[in-house]
Amino acid sequence: MEFNKWEVYKILKKNKNVDIFLPETALLKCSDDAFDMINCYKSIFIKPCIGYKGIGIIHATKISKNKYNIYYYIKNKVCFMTLSYIEMDTLILKQIRNCYSIVQRSIKLLKHNKCPVDFRLSICKRLQDNCWHCKRILGLIAANEQTITSLEYGGKIIEYDKIKFNTNIQNSKTKKEMLSISNRVAEILESHFQDIKIMQLDLDFAIDYTGGVWFIDANPYTIYGSI
Repeated sequence: MEFNKWEVYKILKKNKNVDIFLPETALLKCSDDAFDMINCYKSIFIKPCIGYKGIGIIHATKISKNKYNIYYYIKNKVCFMTLSYIEMDTLILKQIRNCYSIVQRSIKLLKHNKCPVDFRLSICKRLQDNCWHCKRILGLIAANEQTITSLEYGGKIIEYDKIKFNTNIQNSKTKKEMLSISNRVAEILESHFQDIKIMQLDLDFAIDYTGGVWFIDANPYTIYGSI
């Protein structure tokens, strides 16, 4: 079993203390769902609802009225292309046929040494006090000329405290906010998925160029191991 990105989004969206940290997301049912969002935000991600390592992700950016730059992350390689409106529509319809997907607004990520970086917090349920505790925070840095941070596509791992943001944003402030959101997310998901007994969560966050923190994804571990 894996968490379904759309199901997790719907669960968290109901909580007023978490929904403000969620980037706008919709279930991809037709190509208009993607075009409406890219017309609003200029850049979007289309992601399989169930997937890992970034495989199957499409990152699309609108560069003119009828042109789009596309990074398509298929297994073992990245395809970059510039598509017309009709070609973009064809790609979206193909994605809909191939897998259950979401469309999500893109966040303009902070950068480390000019490369996009996002963050993974690993938190676990400690049996001694029955509370969630952070084990580690890592930065995931995208490879040169890539737009996702997956290790599958050349991304690298760095300790959070070693990250040098290209802005005046305070690492300690964003760290505190991510920890606070992590605890809320863990409690909500633990309550909803009581039957699988979650023991650890790897939670993915983005920080935008203004210092805003965004929750992106959750990857669970249970008493039976990784799911």
